[in-house]
Amino acid sequence: MNLIMKQLLFIIFLITVSNLSAQTPCGNLASQSGKWMQTPANGKDPQAVKNINTAMSLFQKSVTGFTGGQAKTYLFTAGYIDIPVKKIQGATVALLFLQYECINGVIKPETATDTWFYIGFNEFPFFRSNNIIGTLQNCAEGFYCLPNGQQMYLSNYLLKDTFKGHPKLTPLHDPVAEAVFLSKSGRLPLRPVSEAEFLVEYKKSINQKKGEYIKNLENHLAKEPADLARMDADKQMAGREESKKALIAANNQTRATVAKLKNELKACNARIDSYITTPLAKKPALIDVVDEYCVPEELFKPKSKSRTVVVFDENYFDKNLPAASPQFIVVYWRKGDAARFPVKREFIRKFEENFDFEALNKMIGK
Repeated sequence: MNLIMKQLLFIIFLITVSNLSAQTPCGNLASQSGKWMQTPANGKDPQAVKNINTAMSLFQKSVTGFTGGQAKTYLFTAGYIDIPVKKIQGATVALLFLQYECINGVIKPETATDTWFYIGFNEFPFFRSNNIIGTLQNCAEGFYCLPNGQQMYLSNYLLKDTFKGHPKLTPLHDPVAEAVFLSKSGRLPLRPVSEAEFLVEYKKSINQKKGEYIKNLENHLAKEPADLARMDADKQMAGREESKKALIAANNQTRATVAKLKNELKACNARIDSYITTPLAKKPALIDVVDEYCVPEELFKPKSKSRTVVVFDENYFDKNLPAASPQFIVVYWRKGDAARFPVKREFIRKFEENFDFEALNKMIGK
């Protein structure tokens, strides 16, 4: 190697070292001490606040000594399960883990993650967002709710296998996840809605939607005398008689449509009323898509994506307990990132090995 080549390589080396030294090295991110952040619980119900604080504490204890990122807990959702006479208060606490990144020589947590953990007290995380009966549900109008106001949902949840001796909930909205279900009874707090119960609300929905359409058409037809009188009064109107004939012809077609719709609605109601009286209508309602064809036999025919229509089982809950008393608990965690990121894999491992499910279990019914 000649002298000029050696000098050139040396200059390149100096430039490279200079560029590297201009940045503040972050070191081994995976070994950096983890940072714990917790959003304080607040609320008027002391039992609910206690539940939230306990969940956050159990999360923190399970990952004590974690490294390589930032963990944060906060109240994710809070609501009520409406059952007759009594409201059951639910709440879900979330824990997210953001691994460290080196940004311009500064250690910062990543801005987004798929490493999440949830504890649901009297709640299934993501249940309402993933199990409503499409856009047709409208409890305020009384559709797709039981007469007592309980919301209907689509669900194919079941308990299958175990994790550390506790039943696992399946299937989940995330394909790479786990969920442990805790309860005293060992069963889900849901009951299937019968085909007959569902058809009562289905009939209401169809009658309301088609009834509004028919009413709008009839309101239009009711304007015919005034429209004709207006044409007669317009002395400057050209082609008056032809326009009047065209209006009457169009309205006659609308009258035929109204008559047809009323006959279809009458036949629909008759089919539903007849089906409700059959033994088949006592079966759990299994639905894929809520259509408006009004053919019960087809509506409930099992399909690949059919799910059971359910409501929260009022007989499951002890109504003498305080509203926020845990009557079932779901611990749910996503672990899709574990396959790609060793730091996240280690955080999930710590949680799975150390989380105190028994401490949560002892809260049920208290």
